[in-house]
Amino acid sequence: MSGSKVIIRRVLRDGVAEMSVNFPPGWRTAHLAAAPPAPPPQGLPAPRSVSVPSGPLLVVVNDAQRATPTPWLMGLLDCDWSSPEVRIAVATGCHAPPTEPELRKIFGGFLDQVRSRICVHRAASDPRVHLGTTSRGTPVEINRLLDWPATVVCLGSVEPHYFAGWTGGRKSLVPGLCSLETIRANHRLALEPGAALGALSDNPLHLDLEEAAGMVRSRLVDRGASEPLGVNVLAARGEIHGWHAGPLHGMIEALAPGGRMLFGRHVDSPAPFVLCFVDHPLDRDFYQALKGFEHWKSAVAAGGILALVADCPAGMGPPTFTQFLGDSPMLAAIEQRASEDYRLGDHKLLNFLRFTASGRRVWLVSPYLAGHDGLPLPILGSVDSAIRTADDLLAPSARRALLIEDAASLTAFPP
Repeated sequence: MSGSKVIIRRVLRDGVAEMSVNFPPGWRTAHLAAAPPAPPPQGLPAPRSVSVPSGPLLVVVNDAQRATPTPWLMGLLDCDWSSPEVRIAVATGCHAPPTEPELRKIFGGFLDQVRSRICVHRAASDPRVHLGTTSRGTPVEINRLLDWPATVVCLGSVEPHYFAGWTGGRKSLVPGLCSLETIRANHRLALEPGAALGALSDNPLHLDLEEAAGMVRSRLVDRGASEPLGVNVLAARGEIHGWHAGPLHGMIEALAPGGRMLFGRHVDSPAPFVLCFVDHPLDRDFYQALKGFEHWKSAVAAGGILALVADCPAGMGPPTFTQFLGDSPMLAAIEQRASEDYRLGDHKLLNFLRFTASGRRVWLVSPYLAGHDGLPLPILGSVDSAIRTADDLLAPSARRALLIEDAASLTAFPP
């Protein structure tokens, strides 16, 4: 009996590439491909087709941790990018500031034109303004840059998110331009029921973000600025599948139905071996690549294996997260600690520990981290070695694999 071969199409740092994934004889495989080709371009807007009010303008853009087509979005705005009245804020949240190559990736051909007016948000150190506290106890502290008397336009992309429901919209402001304390207080809500993939109406974390963003909106309007605007897209592998321009509030609701069709996949039954390929830019470190785990953990059968394929050239991620993993933490201890003194990343750590406590396993396939010691999961250097190891471990009746392209974007939505 011959083996099974699957062709996977991946987005890497240097472009799109195809790779052949080969299974030994006796394996059954299913392949969930990434997004289909984009619709015809006739429905896309022309450059400079989105009007913005005259006068000072603050344009908020995503950092390099999202595959947002920011140069395309910038081209839609009918504004003079060389004007000193136009400033740009990079909404990093609590991410590290972008490097020079990342700035080039974010802004493309606009970089040299706007470089002197780019403000990179630093959650730990930038001056901030305290706006109050949400009904769920989140102190809302925003970058003082938002006190500049300007129209605010947020450029972003709407994608599934495993605890905020969806990225995009309000996330440009909160957590994009907020303090670490605001981010920590909001993210602790990821531990609560309802903070789940695709959930909005009953998601406490999303509702908290909306309330906090509403406080920012009130601050802007009270100071004489226009209501914050948004231009968001549904984008996959560099192609535009949908877009919406208008008030920032309601942006996600306008695009989420299309997002479900674009990013959602149905799985008939859980598989013993789930091979998740995490594409650039979310393959930069293990912490970010775990989004693939979050999106596909429900597709792993009892006693099964989820193997994340991610290069992770930047390593494991935040030092505190790596330290907790390296300390082989106990689930009960982390649950108690998170409930009493939540730290950023606790939600990921708890989800990981709950998954492994159920008898299922997580592997990482990374040529950069292969041989890394002191972590509670195997790290293999190649997809071939992961398949060979799974072939040795799984009974013949369990040699069934599910392969997921772009696993941090696609997700196993319920039917």
